[in-house]
Amino acid sequence: MTLDHLLHQEHQYTRREAIADTIGKVTYSILVGVGLDYFQAGLRGWGIVSARASATAVNMVTGSPYARWREGWYTLTRTSEKSSKLRKSVVELGAFNTFETYVYGLSAGIGSLISTGTLDLEKITDGMAGLLYLSPLIGPTMGMWLNGTCKMFGIKTVAERAHR
Repeated sequence: MTLDHLLHQEHQYTRREAIADTIGKVTYSILVGVGLDYFQAGLRGWGIVSARASATAVNMVTGSPYARWREGWYTLTRTSEKSSKLRKSVVELGAFNTFETYVYGLSAGIGSLISTGTLDLEKITDGMAGLLYLSPLIGPTMGMWLNGTCKMFGIKTVAERAHR
């Protein structure tokens, strides 16, 4: 399963799915990202604002691809909405760690450049490492948040979309 394969699947995402996936990803990123920026990446003030602004811009672009990535993980592992919470959590963790850690690193890097004028690789890698350490909590809760956003929009969750 490659990202290219997932992005070119036969199923075309509806506008409502894309909007729900993007809004869910943006809102979760803002809520959780502020704490990560402060405690893990060591950003302060405008660094946090810059990191969250850049993360929002990135998440506006990656909301739908991340949903497709998650759908691919659900399909690959034959996990459905009826699967156990543990199984779904492991799938969400796998999808998160293979996609979101890189998105976070990019956002922290942009925030570092804007706030200090330098690319502080130590802060970026510290932030990414912190995200990996916290991913057993963040990955599954992000999946629940994104599923809740889908339900709020009256569309199928990613697990349901994976088995059409």
